[in-house]
Parts: sequence; structure tokens; C-alpha cells
Amino acid sequence: MSLIVQTEAFLLRSVDYSESHRILTFLSPEEGLLSVMVLGAKKSKERGLGLLDYLKCLHLEIEHSNKSSLPFLKNLKLLEHYPWIEKDYEKTHQALQWCALIRQVLQPGLEVKEIYFLLREALKALQSLPITGVDLVFLKKLMSLLGYDLDLTSCKDCDKKGEGTFFFNPSWGALLCQDCASVEGALRISKSFSQDFWSLENLHLIREEQLKEVKE
Repeated sequence: MSLIVQTEAFLLRSVDYSESHRILTFLSPEEGLLSVMVLGAKKSKERGLGLLDYLKCLHLEIEHSNKSSLPFLKNLKLLEHYPWIEKDYEKTHQALQWCALIRQVLQPGLEVKEIYFLLREALKALQSLPITGVDLVFLKKLMSLLGYDLDLTSCKDCDKKGEGTFFFNPSWGALLCQDCASVEGALRISKSFSQDFWSLENLHLIREEQLKEVKE
């Protein structure tokens, strides 16, 4: 007996399987990392297969069957696309890096609903906000969702904030000021970031002056 499931998703990976089929890996808020088989993908013009490009939000209809370890893609339609990314090489490159990173760090079966919506909001944010700033917030939020919270607002040891030289200590996941840091293995940065920058809940709320600080 087969089960039909509908979900929205982003395509993360596409690999050929045999002469005419293809295996696709999607990021879905309900299904997590979802791999599906597309039969005759190289020949068929049906089922909207022309939509199977990266960086598009898609609605999938998939069929789970007891006869196969992988579900089959039955149909799909476009829910949302981002023309400001498609027309810009640097934005396209950055967004594809996010997709590759998500596929590398996630494990099948992991709850990824918040990560899915983080990617969706980041793609939207690239319409009007600088790439560098959006990337920084995306990476910080992704690490937090994976259980690695960074504190980049003050020295982890003495709580010094503001101006001066700071070092990022990877093993601590935090900043150390010049007086407290051992420079070996630490990344030097110009100054700490304000708490206001990291307290933002939505990428659309990032102000231009905050992003200028990041770019500097």
C-alpha cells in the first residue's frame, strides 16, 4: 500500500541514477532531508520537471511505497522563486553555498523546520541587504539551531566590550580581548559586535548601519 505525502521543499542535490532516472535530495520542513526518485527524469517533460532548479521553493507530491526504499516524485509546482538571486552571480553563489552547507551538516530524520525557514528568509533578505551581512547572520543562526551558540558581544573572560582588538577562539565559540587571548589558533577581528545585532529575530529587521559595521 502506498502513501501520498505533500510538502514544500528546497532542492539541495541532484544525482543521476541509471540512464534515465535521477535521485533528488530536498530540504523539507516536515520531512527533513528527503531523498526521492524521479523516474525517467532525463526524458520526461511532465510533472513540472523543468522546475527542478536550485533556489526555488517548490511544492512536492511524493509517493511512499513498500516496494522501494526511496519515495517517488509524482508532481511538483513552483511556490516561490527569487529573481534577484537568479540575475546575480554573487548572490547565486552565496545561496548555493548555504544549500551545500545545510546538506553537509544535517542528518536524515533531524528536526529541521527552523532551518528550512531560515534558508527561506535568507533568500528573501538577499533582495535588499548586502550579501556579507546576510551570510554572517545566516551562519550564526544556523550554528545556534545546531546547538552551537556564539557570543560575539564581549570578551568571554573579562566581559570587555566595544573598541579594541578582539580574537575569536573557535574552541570557546566566543571572543577574547587582546589582554585575555592567546593568539595561537585565534582569529583576529577589529571589534566585537553589539548585542542588538544578534538579538534580531528576523533577517528583514537588520538595519543598514548594522550591516556596514559587519562589512568593515
